[in-house]
Amino acid sequence: MFRITGVVPLAVGVGTLERLLPLLIGLLALSAAPANAGVVKLDFTNSTPWAQAQNQTSFTTMIGDLTVTLTASVGSNSKITFNSSTNERAGCKRGWTGSIHDLACGGDGLGVGDDEITEGGIERITVDFSRPVQLTNIELMDLFNNNSEVEKALISINNGTSWLQYTSNNGPGGYYSTNLGGWGIARIVFKGYSDAVSDYALARISLLVEDPVPEPASAAMILLGLAGLKAIRRRRRHASV
Repeated sequence: MFRITGVVPLAVGVGTLERLLPLLIGLLALSAAPANAGVVKLDFTNSTPWAQAQNQTSFTTMIGDLTVTLTASVGSNSKITFNSSTNERAGCKRGWTGSIHDLACGGDGLGVGDDEITEGGIERITVDFSRPVQLTNIELMDLFNNNSEVEKALISINNGTSWLQYTSNNGPGGYYSTNLGGWGIARIVFKGYSDAVSDYALARISLLVEDPVPEPASAAMILLGLAGLKAIRRRRRHASV
């Protein structure tokens, strides 16, 4: 007989354990599988918590168990800006008409120094995640196209050296949805295009985040024990022949 001790003692036969082995393996596989992915929307137009980033060089917050860190970089004025002026809020809210977007519009998003991420490629906002995530979209505000000024945004995934370019489609309030996605994203960097007109605000980053559940060590020990019992029983059968 084989006894598993715990809160409630359990005594079963080796044969019974062998018959239960497939079920136990299935349960262990479920326990080791990652939990369902949850949608996380970092709405930088929402004053909670992003207004706290105002005038900070670096700002860190927790979204569930995911740590998100924002860092501004540009010359001597490396400060994050959360612009909640009446005009900026009104510009963001233009996108509510026709359900273009559902941003909170407590401001128009995050910028650097004087309000937005400005042209020239010097001003940057870097967003770091405590673990790799799945990116499903990035949305911008204040990316305008009024014929004489066609603004462009540059975004880099992970390495900060190769850049994706997005040109304004003249959305309401300069709203632009990049529909950018990807797996294993740990860092996103934003900067302005190197011209004399481009600037924009970071409005929202949408993610799918999984919480992996590690396999319990005790469960692994049970599997090893069952495998050992099966081997012992096989030897006994051969010895009795």
